[in-house]
Amino acid sequence: MSDISYAQIARPGDLTEIGKGGEGRVYTVQSIPGMVYKEFIDFPGHTPSRSALEELMSLRQQMTPDEKTWLSDRTTWPQSLVIDGNKMKGFLMPLIGQQYFKKYGIRANPKNVACEWNYMSMRSKFESNKNIYSEVPRVTPFGALTAVVDLCKTMAILHKYDIVIGDISGRNLLWTDIPTLRVMVIDCDSFHPEGKVGVSPPKQSPDWEDPALTSPLTTMQSDIYKLGLAAYRGIWAATTDRPLAGGKPIPPVTDGVPEVVRSLIERSVGNGSRPTAQEWVDSLKQAVAFSGRPAIAIDQSGKISRPTKDRSSEIPRGSRPIIQMRD
Repeated sequence: MSDISYAQIARPGDLTEIGKGGEGRVYTVQSIPGMVYKEFIDFPGHTPSRSALEELMSLRQQMTPDEKTWLSDRTTWPQSLVIDGNKMKGFLMPLIGQQYFKKYGIRANPKNVACEWNYMSMRSKFESNKNIYSEVPRVTPFGALTAVVDLCKTMAILHKYDIVIGDISGRNLLWTDIPTLRVMVIDCDSFHPEGKVGVSPPKQSPDWEDPALTSPLTTMQSDIYKLGLAAYRGIWAATTDRPLAGGKPIPPVTDGVPEVVRSLIERSVGNGSRPTAQEWVDSLKQAVAFSGRPAIAIDQSGKISRPTKDRSSEIPRGSRPIIQMRD
């Protein structure tokens, strides 16, 4: 993307607020169709890291074309910095497509809502409720598995480059069945390199915390724990339940879901050695191939190979798109 001055963004009527969270506000930008602007909120103890955001943005230069395309379709990856002098104000990111929004709510007045993972894991609570109008896709356990596999591939690509997703939750995972079942990971400023603090302080959402973490900093291992939670809750429509809670085993698989899924979940949420995201991809791809069910399209390029640690190909600071604010 070419450099864009803040004056082009901040002129009267150019910004329309569409959302607000604990760390920032999100605006559509009339002069930049297809993009939104996330502006950080200043408060004590919250100083977003410009260097961490620049590192995350530059990482794309190491990726293969297929990986870039995959992540462009499935994340809201930051595109450009917005700065005021030497202070970072926020960044531009892609607008989430309308296929990730569905009508849902009280039958007399449904709303257009983001199709969060929660709607998949809680589908048993509303699909039979005659008072609820819902355009949320109806999925079978095997359909939910298809979405899980899609998420596994995204995680495997990020972990290949030692990037932790961090705040995985039922609200930060969106899904759609257009054109196929797939998952969008949002809130990408929670991404961070393994062992380093990211753009914002590390956090975990309630009901998604990894009990094995010994510090606030999330890890690739805690990502795997949350992948296990997402799989269990999505495939079994298990609401906010945790697998193996109270010593109860994971229920038997149904609808052609391969047995290996139970094993992957048990290992992912356990205290022992957890499988990698790539192991999830490989195991599910192989299991489905031998199940007689239609193949799940995971990727066209085969196994993801980890890169070397040579960082010489990274873009030097200052050469990335930066939006300069003007008085």
